[in-house]
Formats: sequence, structure tokens, C-alpha cells
Amino acid sequence: MMNLFLKSQKFSIKFLNNLAFATTVTTSVTYDAGSNFAKNNGNNFLAQAKFAWIDLGASVINYFKSYQFKELVFTLKTISFIVSLILLLIIIYVFAKSTTLGKAVSQAKKNKAPKKKMFKRWIKIERRFNSGVEANYRLAILEADNIYDESLKILGYGAERDLSNIDEIKKARRVKNQIIDNSSFKLTREDTAYSLIAYKKGLEELEML
Repeated sequence: MMNLFLKSQKFSIKFLNNLAFATTVTTSVTYDAGSNFAKNNGNNFLAQAKFAWIDLGASVINYFKSYQFKELVFTLKTISFIVSLILLLIIIYVFAKSTTLGKAVSQAKKNKAPKKKMFKRWIKIERRFNSGVEANYRLAILEADNIYDESLKILGYGAERDLSNIDEIKKARRVKNQIIDNSSFKLTREDTAYSLIAYKKGLEELEML
């Protein structure tokens, strides 16, 4: 009976040892297989990624060589040219306006000084007219014509075309010519007043009075 128990115990120990060995071998085989599988999957992923990058690069190069890309570049160049042209025209317009404005301001500054002098001279003309002496009438018209002519030299003779009473001024200048050309020309107070009013209105429109 004791022998049978000992044999049974030895068999159990041997069985357990064999089972442990089998488990160890199985685990080792499974680990090696899993490791090889993971390694193969990693290599496949790298290979696929490499081919994907190669395909992407080839696609980009082909797009740059394609007709669609050339058409896009042409369209962008056309738009850029049009925008540049519009900006250039805007710059030219702004420069022209600023130049014109600068000239106008400069001209206004130049006109301001003689305007004061001409106003003083015009007061003397009115004094001559109010004197009631015919000789002073003549001098008043001659002085008024001088002021008018000097104003046109400053502003440009083209400014005369915009005057509303250009016909009256022409009549006044004919009276002035009569005074110069004909010493016996009789100048009435009414003719003098008419001429002086015409000159004064013209000078006011020219902003010189």
C-alpha cells in the first residue's frame, strides 16, 4: 500500500512537471509568433507609408505639369495684372488731384496779397468817381481797366471766358479805348458808372476784389 502511494505521488509530480514544461513551451511559441506578426505588420505599414508618400509626390509633380495648373497660373497672372493696373490708375488719379489741389492752394495764396492791394486801389477809383470831375472819370476807368488786366495776368486770360458779364466788360473796354484814342471824347457820369460797375463785377467773380 505504501509503495502504491509513493508511485502515485511520483506520477503526479512528473505529470505536473510535464504540464509546466508544456505550458512554458506553448507560451514561448505564442510569444514568438506574436512578435513575428507584429514585426511583419510594422514592416508592411512602413512599406505602405513609403508608397503613399511616393504616390503623393508623383501626384503633386503631375499636377504642376498639368494643363489645369498652367491655366490656374495664367488666371492668377491676369487677375494680378488687372489689380496692379487699377492700383496704378488710382495712384495717378490721387497724384493728379493732389497736384491740382496744391496748385489751387498755391494760386490762392498768391492771389491773397494782390487782392488787398487791388481793393485799396479800387477805393481810390470810387473816390475819383464821386468827385464829379470828368478828368477823374477818365482816370477812374483807366485805373479800373489796369486792375482788371493785371488780374487776368495773374489768373490767366482763360479765366475771362467764365465771367457772366463779359459783354458788359467788353463795352467798358471800348470806352477805355475811346478815352485813350480820342482826347475830345466826352465821358458822362452815366457811362463812367456803367463801365466801373462792369469792371467791379468781373473782378469780384475773379475773386480779386
